[in-house]
Amino acid sequence: MARQMKDSGVEWIGGIPEGWSCSRVGRHYNIILGKMLCSTPCNDSYTYEPYYCAADVHFEGISKARKKMWFSEEEKNTLLVTTGDLLVTEGGTGGCAIVQDATTHTYIQNSLMIVRGRENASEPYLCYWLESLIKQSYLDYICNKVTIIHFTKEKLSGVPLPLPPEAEQQNIISYLDGKISLISKALEQTRATIEEYKKLKQAIITEAVTKGVRGARPMKPSGVEWIGDIPEEWNRSRVGLHYHVVLGKMLCNTQQNDTYTLEPYYCAADIHFGSVDTAKKKMWFSPEEKDTYRVMPGDLLVVEGGAGAGGCAIVKNGEATTYIQNSIMIVRGKSTCSVAYLGYWIESLVKRAYIDVVCNKATIPHFTKDKLSSVPIPLPSAEEQQEIATYIDAKCAEIDRIIEKKEQLIEELGSYRKSLIYEYVTGKKEVTA
Repeated sequence: MARQMKDSGVEWIGGIPEGWSCSRVGRHYNIILGKMLCSTPCNDSYTYEPYYCAADVHFEGISKARKKMWFSEEEKNTLLVTTGDLLVTEGGTGGCAIVQDATTHTYIQNSLMIVRGRENASEPYLCYWLESLIKQSYLDYICNKVTIIHFTKEKLSGVPLPLPPEAEQQNIISYLDGKISLISKALEQTRATIEEYKKLKQAIITEAVTKGVRGARPMKPSGVEWIGDIPEEWNRSRVGLHYHVVLGKMLCNTQQNDTYTLEPYYCAADIHFGSVDTAKKKMWFSPEEKDTYRVMPGDLLVVEGGAGAGGCAIVKNGEATTYIQNSIMIVRGKSTCSVAYLGYWIESLVKRAYIDVVCNKATIPHFTKDKLSSVPIPLPSAEEQQEIATYIDAKCAEIDRIIEKKEQLIEELGSYRKSLIYEYVTGKKEVTA
C-alpha cells in the first residue's frame, strides 16, 4: 500500500511521508569550521600537524591528508577529526564524506567543516542528504558562483532537512550503504577496465610505430635507447628533415590596419589526441598571416606549450577557415611522409613521458618548433607509414568504442546513485523488509 504523504513546505523537496518532519540542519547538528592556513607558529606551544582540505573529501571517501600547518593546543582540541565525523567542503565544487578511520591525529583547514549530530541525528543520513542536494545543483542555487562557491557554515545550518524518525533513518542508511557499496564496486571495476584499455591502446601504438605491423622480420639497433630495435629496412632520422613545422601567431587583440580581419583560431585547449574541438576564440590576422597560419584538412596540429604540450591531432575537415595561435604548430609532410604516422609517433612519446625529458617543466613546458624538429623518428617507407597509420586507426577505433560504452556505463551508474539516494532520503520510496 502506498504510504501517506504530506507537503514538506519546501517546493524542491515536495511531499514527504506522514510521520516525517521538515527541519533545518543547524537545529540537529553541530558544525565546526576549520582553521585558516597558518605557515608560522605563534609560540612554542604550536605543533606542526596534518590537516584535511577540500581536495581530500569526495563522495566516495576521504583521501589521506597530504599537507601540514601549525596548530595551537586549543585548536587541536577543537578541530581534531574523529571516526564517524561528517566532513563537508566549504569551498569549491562541494563534497562530503564520513570519516571511517581516524587512527592518526588529523585536523581541518577552513575549506572544510566537521558536522556532528546531536541526539537522534545521524551523520550518515545527513551525508546522503547533502550528496543528493549537491548533485542536484542545490549549491549553485544558494551560493554565489561569480568566483568560488562558498557553502558557508551559515548556509549549511540553514539547509532544509527532511527528517524521518530515528529508526527509519537507520533503515535508510543501511539500505543505501548496501546499494552504494555495489555501485561503487561496479564503478571501480569499470574505471580500472578503462585504464587497462587505454594502456592496451598505447601499447598497440608504440609497438606499431617502432616495429611495424608486418610480423616478425630482421631487426637492427636504432641507436636510441628509448626507441630500441627497429626493422632492418627502416631508417632513423629526425622530424625536421621530413616535415614542415609552422608555429602559430602571437595573440593580437587590436586591429593594426584596415587589412586585418577578426578570425577564429585554435589554441592548446582545442587539441586532444584523436580530435580537434571547434575553435571558440578569435583574434586579428593580416592577409599575409592568414596565408601562413591557415589550417587545412589533413594538417597535424601539435600543442607547443602548457600542460598538454605534445598533444596532437589531425584536422579532419575544413568546414570553417581557422588559423593557429602560438601555442599550436601546424605540421605538414614533405614529399610523401605521413602526418598520421607522425601523429601516432608523437602520441607514443608523450604517453612515455618523452616531453617531460625534453621540455623544462619547472614552469610551463614548451615543446618548441626546434624541439619538435629535433625529435628522433624511426622512419619506414612512405607506403609502410600509411599501412601503420591505417592499422592503428582501426585498432584504436575498436578500443575507443569499448571505452565509450564503459564511460556511458559510468554515467548511468552515477545517475542511478543520484536518483536512488534522493528517492529514499525524501521518502519517495520506502525501505521494506
